[in-house]
Amino acid sequence: MKRTFPIVLVVVLTLFENPARSVSPRDHVGVTDILRKALAEASQIDDESNRSFALIIIAGLQVQADNLVGAYETVGLIRDVSDKGMAWYIISVNLAEKGLFQESFTTADSIPEEDERDRCLKDMALMAAKQGDFAAALNVVSRIRSSYYRALALSELAVVQTKGKKKDSARSLFEAAFEMANTISPHDRRAWVVMQIAVAQAVAGDTSQGFETLRQLRQAIMDQRLKKSFLIDLVGAQAEAGDMEGAYETIDMLEDQVLKDNALAKVAGVQIAAGNITGAINTMSTVEMDSIKVSLLTRIATEQARKGNIIEALANAEAIDYQPYKEIALAEIAGAYAQQGQIEAALETASRISDKDSRVNALIKIATAPGRNGK
Repeated sequence: MKRTFPIVLVVVLTLFENPARSVSPRDHVGVTDILRKALAEASQIDDESNRSFALIIIAGLQVQADNLVGAYETVGLIRDVSDKGMAWYIISVNLAEKGLFQESFTTADSIPEEDERDRCLKDMALMAAKQGDFAAALNVVSRIRSSYYRALALSELAVVQTKGKKKDSARSLFEAAFEMANTISPHDRRAWVVMQIAVAQAVAGDTSQGFETLRQLRQAIMDQRLKKSFLIDLVGAQAEAGDMEGAYETIDMLEDQVLKDNALAKVAGVQIAAGNITGAINTMSTVEMDSIKVSLLTRIATEQARKGNIIEALANAEAIDYQPYKEIALAEIAGAYAQQGQIEAALETASRISDKDSRVNALIKIATAPGRNGK
């Protein structure tokens, strides 16, 4: 019988809902046994892409369960070089999260693509900083070869320092990040990094400088004649930084309605992420393209469900006139019902889903909900 992805997906996602990191050391044997069964299922998947994806997830969980040897063996089962690199990346990041930086460095060296390796080191540096080991974080940054990822890493470390009320150190790191960013080419790649640093700077508290950098960047984009679509990302950055006035000024510079609608979607996305559903709905009402409205309404409904606002989520889900998106929202609503112990309502909602993968997703949310035993 041909094996397909959803079988192992149920096993693996259930494990994600009860991650190994929350299991005490004496329970690791049981977790390892479950992962061994998941590994047996994964090895039977016919589609190579799906098989690799499952193996990558399992390898990461094995590291969380302190089975590093098993994780390395699992990576050996992955054939595609790019997928194997992703597995090494996930293992490295998990090791860094545990504070095992030497093992993490060794594993990161196995990542074949330099760009991915530098991205991994950037994430490792951030973890070290969050753990309070700033010397280790700077040591990791020193190993990053590309100006692109080194600039982003310095910016992320600056945010951590700001949260730790070390403003002078943060300011110096932001300056170093901008200096490094200015060495990046081509212009569009440099502009994107400057954008990320400016957002981080504004979010970290230096709003005036962050806003000003983004507005200067807007002029630079126009002067250098980069793609107008690049301004869409700038709108998202300005909204994320909190400069809504600047974001709408940028939107007004877009003459094409498709670009305007995509930019407005960026603003709405930031509002949804911040929990400002009313603002997101108001922004959505100014969008003309139906496809973007449907996408935003789906995101709004799923966010409302995650927050437990089931009545509002259900009302918005019913208004979605594209069935695949409606079912994505319904799956999240089914999980929300289960979280509240309303299992019958959860199952009834799941029964309305016709797409197999979406229905499996809904059933996983129901099966793993903390409130599933109550009513």
